[in-house]
Amino acid sequence: MRRLRQEACRADGMPRAAADVPTNVEIPPLLHPRLRSVLIPLAVTLAGLAGPRFAVAAEWDADAQAGIGYDSNLGRAASAEDRRADAAILASASAGAAQQAGTADRVRAGLGVSAELRTRFTGLTEVDVTGTAQWRHKFGLGLTATWAMLAASATRIDSHDPIRDGERYLVEFSVGRRVDERFQVGAATGWERRRAGDFPLVPGISGATFDLVAWNASVNASYAPDDAWLLGGQYDVRRGDVVSVSQRGPAIFFASSAIAEDPALGPELYAYRLRGTSQTPSAYASYALDDHASINLSYAFEYTRSAAALNYRTHLASFTYAYRY
Repeated sequence: MRRLRQEACRADGMPRAAADVPTNVEIPPLLHPRLRSVLIPLAVTLAGLAGPRFAVAAEWDADAQAGIGYDSNLGRAASAEDRRADAAILASASAGAAQQAGTADRVRAGLGVSAELRTRFTGLTEVDVTGTAQWRHKFGLGLTATWAMLAASATRIDSHDPIRDGERYLVEFSVGRRVDERFQVGAATGWERRRAGDFPLVPGISGATFDLVAWNASVNASYAPDDAWLLGGQYDVRRGDVVSVSQRGPAIFFASSAIAEDPALGPELYAYRLRGTSQTPSAYASYALDDHASINLSYAFEYTRSAAALNYRTHLASFTYAYRY
């Protein structure tokens, strides 16, 4: 089949970012202390699994993407006067190894780096380094057999804005099934924990606005009308901590659990941590240029309801070129 499958999608349904990492962006150490504390035990665990049960040599894979993205509300602000839109140059690359663990199970571990270079608000330029591990089980033989997967990842986040620096940990369980050669469906649920520094502004109130915990769930489907095209959609629901950047105001002040000054989006703006529920429908189209390369277009609409009716929405779009080896 000539179709190039898109497996590298972000949690919000958008294809994973891509483009050459600019030389003026500082790339973080690949093994930050907190990230190392997760990845090293993970590597030891996988090495332990790769014992006598693994009769087949590991299969290595690598991919890279480059493109552009757009976000209509970078700070997730509720008020129109506080919203800031910007485009970004996107870049990512990753490599991994997968191995069969018997006839129905497969494990994979990988490492990737991604960069997002903002064109206007350069304080939001970000470089992430991520380690991943997956265990996939297939319930039966054949193309249409149901599968389940448990995945975990640890990411080191480095940006030009110190309050956003930190680590993000994700654990996700997903199931899926290929209905036939061209149509497949799936669902997932997961837990997210993000750690960030504390930059207190108000005495007695935390300044760790990007220290977050949340749960999420999603359903997805994709359809391949021919060997070159792949069309898909996803619907995400996320419940937990969210961050909104806005000017001072009594409503958001009393509803927030953390407050910090955030000049990355402009003067007199502050980051507030709130509890909220986000709903994000998204869609994408992928066209395979050959067996290794594709061009991808995606769109997502995110709507969040939070405390004190501080609701916000944003539009996200990206266009990328992907190459898989």
